[in-house]
Amino acid sequence: MSKKRDDSWLESDDKLLIKTVLKHITNGSTQLCAFEEASQKLNRTTAACGFRWNSNLRKNNKEKISLAKKERFKHKNSETELAETPSTLLNKLAQYIADIESVIAIQKEEIDKLNKELALQQPSTVASEDFHSLLEILSKAREIGYLEKAY
Repeated sequence: MSKKRDDSWLESDDKLLIKTVLKHITNGSTQLCAFEEASQKLNRTTAACGFRWNSNLRKNNKEKISLAKKERFKHKNSETELAETPSTLLNKLAQYIADIESVIAIQKEEIDKLNKELALQQPSTVASEDFHSLLEILSKAREIGYLEKAY
């Protein structure tokens, strides 16, 4: 016959610990805070609550933990949305526009730099037209006999 320990965990103790930890997860608090709260309610040490959670209860409540994390995310996002007043949103929009304008200015500078480099690599249109005009004059001069073919 086995003897029951005085400090054994009851099902009601486990349920209270699970409920407390899930509440803290949902509210964005830490598990340590949950263990501290549960330890006061259960008249146990914080370490005992943490050990019970990590060794026995956590692996059996993965789905509840996942749901609590999703609720925390929803709760966090809804608070953020509610906290944004029109002036806050306007400030964010103004900052976003300023950031975009800054990027555009940098890109325009880069385009101007590349255009200057390209202009240096290509012969100017005027010089090209003058060269073609000179070739035409030389060709006509050859035709009428002023120049002899050099080849």
